[in-house]
Amino acid sequence: MVKKDKRIMINIGCGPTGHEDWINLDWGILAFLHRFLWLEKLIFKLGLWPGGQNDITYDVKWPKNLRLANCTKPLKFRKNSVDYIYSSHFFEHIKKYQTIAVLRSCYRCLKPGGTIRISIPDLDFIIDQYKNSTDDIKKVDVINDHIYALGEQGLTPLGFYQKIQNLFMRGHQWIYNYEYLKGMLVKSRFKEFSIVRCQPREGKVPNLDVLDCHEDESIFLEATK
Repeated sequence: MVKKDKRIMINIGCGPTGHEDWINLDWGILAFLHRFLWLEKLIFKLGLWPGGQNDITYDVKWPKNLRLANCTKPLKFRKNSVDYIYSSHFFEHIKKYQTIAVLRSCYRCLKPGGTIRISIPDLDFIIDQYKNSTDDIKKVDVINDHIYALGEQGLTPLGFYQKIQNLFMRGHQWIYNYEYLKGMLVKSRFKEFSIVRCQPREGKVPNLDVLDCHEDESIFLEATK
């Protein structure tokens, strides 16, 4: 199918949330499995998805035009060739030094006037959840869930099935608030005055009605080259 929109728009770490006009990039076990639907269906039937058969979170269709690409590596696009870059809940899953490398490659690839939009879990929101909780036990789990996100809350070691399920999940490596993320963009050569905090589904980047998600817990930020 011919791409309708001739602008070059890249969705980094797209997961299941993509758009046909975007170049949707992702990597890992889930991305590979979605290229082999028979194997994906078998794994779901056996209850090996995170959460087992009763959790349909991962039993979703990914973009048909998904490209398998290691998103922890710098983008392989020509300098000054990309109009828009989007990333939702990806950068918290990689190391800080990897984030800098990817963001610098984003800056290199963007055209002058091109924009990157990042959505990421907001540390300030997580802290507010912790402070506002009236349950002294659950409030600690709030922090653990967001930081580690590996489903290891039990009081006993993981069983065989749980260990397999965890192979599909990548824990959080670094957590940000707005000022910290803005600082990372400045270190990646974006000018501070070009960085703005946005509301969900509002901004320069197209197709936010489809791409923006996790509205309650996220920072939405755009930076223009």
